[in-house]
Order: sequence, then structure tokens, then C-alpha cells
Amino acid sequence: MNTWLLFIFLFSTGVWLLRDAVVRRSGGLHCLDQPNDNVPQKQSPQPNGKHSSSSFPCPSETDTDCFAPVTGYPHPPTPRPLFPLTTVIIGDSITRDLRFHNAVTHCFPGAKVADILAKVMDLIPSFPTSIKRIVVHCGHNDMSTRIQECERTRRDFTTLIEALKSTGKSVFISGPLPSLGRGSGLFSRLLSLNTWLQLTCSIHRIGFIDNFNLFWERGSLFSRDGIHPNTRGSQMLRGNLHHALHTQTSD
Repeated sequence: MNTWLLFIFLFSTGVWLLRDAVVRRSGGLHCLDQPNDNVPQKQSPQPNGKHSSSSFPCPSETDTDCFAPVTGYPHPPTPRPLFPLTTVIIGDSITRDLRFHNAVTHCFPGAKVADILAKVMDLIPSFPTSIKRIVVHCGHNDMSTRIQECERTRRDFTTLIEALKSTGKSVFISGPLPSLGRGSGLFSRLLSLNTWLQLTCSIHRIGFIDNFNLFWERGSLFSRDGIHPNTRGSQMLRGNLHHALHTQTSD
């Protein structure tokens, strides 16, 4: 197990500089929480007088999936990609640092499963013909609510999976990360979701990427909030997704 983790970390670190340079060249990351300083951001008023730039407002300050901007630098003009895009990654803010040389990432901070479904339906017509795989990572924000909502989350996932399969692309569901220091209730719900997704993906014959065991009790991979991966954790997540996409098959 340690050898496998070391392989993932070394592989991710070794190609990081190349991937980052290529992605910056090809404009392969689209995240709602990365604004352009040259364009005024439209803000909606909040009850407490504050403003938020997220399309999905956080339910509270203690249970949130919203992020501050990744960077304050203005976006350069998007150049022509160096490589044909073959993979689309769509998810919540966990995915904001997932960058591959032949993939485009769309991250929607605070999004729940139903929100991701709506975004997928909007994005599908814009996919280039070279896209062969769709990877979706979401579910944590649904698990942050009451346990009674878990059944609805499962129904939303089933609808999402059926919609993704109808595209004719290879579909992969990236499983949730465990929480760290956020209470046993949230951890238990995330573990239950991970187990259910693994079984459901097998039934639907689509790919499932297990991240739970990789991050379990590994505090060095998490940021201070105990939810989002830090820089090292993002590298580990990228390596795990990259390995799964090149070793798993999906109908």
C-alpha cells in the first residue's frame, strides 16, 4: 500500500510542472470561483449585508464548500489547446485544482448533485467531438445536510448517472473524500455514500474512482477545514484519477 501511495505521489509530482504549463497554455481550467480582475464581479446581496460571488450560496459559515478566489490575476486570452481534449471533469470545489494536459475542468463551488446535473446538461452541447470521457465529482454538499436527505441524494445520483450514460461517453464517478475532524455524523454519511456509489456504479457498469480509502486518516492531505484537499492532497487526487482513467474501463 505504501509503495502504491509513493508511486502516485512521485508520478503526480514528476509531471506537475509539465501539466501546469500545458494547462495554462491551453486554458484547461474553468472554475466559478476564479474571477477576472478586469471584469467587475456581479454580487448578490446577503441578509447580513455581505456579498458573495458564488452561484451556490453557503448555508452557513461553519458548514461550507465555498472558496475564496484561487488567484487574483486576470485571465489571459485563451490560446488554442496544444492537445485534443479527451476528458471533461465536472464537480464541486474539490475539483478546482484537477488539471490534466488533455482535460478541461469545470468546478462549481457549493454545488449539490442536482446542481451538477443541471450544469452537465448545459455543458454537453458545447463538448468538442474529441471528448471521450466524463468524470463527475460531487455529493459532499448533499451530505452536509440532515441524514433524511440522503435518500434524495441517491435518487439525484441515479438520475445523474442515467443522464451521463445517455451521452455515449465513458462515465466515471469520483467518490467523496472523507471528512477530517468534522464529527462522526458527516464522516458516517460520506462513508455510506461512498459504499453506495461503488455498488451503484458497478450495477450501471460505469467507472468508480475510490478516493475515500486513499485519504482516510491522512491529515497531511487536507486543508484546515478538514474537507478540501491541500496542495499535496490535490496532487494525490489527480494521480488517483489519472491512474483510474487509464486502467478502468467504462461502457
